[in-house]
Amino acid sequence: MPSQDTASGRTCRFRRLVDSIYNSQRPTASGPIQRSREEAMNTKKCLKCGHAASYETEPPQACPSCGAIYTKVEAAQALSASGPTSKIQDTASGYFASQRNSKPRRSSAEIEVHSFAERMREQTLYPAWRKVVGFFAILGYIVAAVLAVSVFFSANGSTWVLLVGWGIAALVALVAKVGKELSLMLADLSDAAVHLAAGRDPGQ
Repeated sequence: MPSQDTASGRTCRFRRLVDSIYNSQRPTASGPIQRSREEAMNTKKCLKCGHAASYETEPPQACPSCGAIYTKVEAAQALSASGPTSKIQDTASGYFASQRNSKPRRSSAEIEVHSFAERMREQTLYPAWRKVVGFFAILGYIVAAVLAVSVFFSANGSTWVLLVGWGIAALVALVAKVGKELSLMLADLSDAAVHLAAGRDPGQ
């Protein structure tokens, strides 16, 4: 009997030894598996509070500690790091953009009126009259130029002669310009009256 107890005791001790060796070699929760998971984790540091948030696949959009949005904080940091030069450039670009936008633009009504007048003059009922008016306007400009040149060569250094002669030449050019505008205005009014009457014709 004592020999059997001794053999059974040795067997139990041997089993406990094998189990202890086996358990020591098994990976535990704090062993290699946990370390591999920790190595696979990434971190995102908040530039506002300095908290480092851990993630596996997709990075978080906001800091879990202070709630700051990462993209906004990074943009603000980049803007402050760029210095006053970028602020001056932004101010200058904004000023020139406002100047471009403040330039007066022709309204659609003005463009429509001008395009209508051009179409009416192209389809005028008095083309001969318009050509005659243009011819006399060009003739008036030529007379004014010839008068100014002749006064320049015949003044003999007299300032009063130059002033009077050039004044008369300028007056001739102005009369030619105003006469052309008045004559074309009369032709435009006649064309417009005819078009208006044609639009109200009950026979159409």
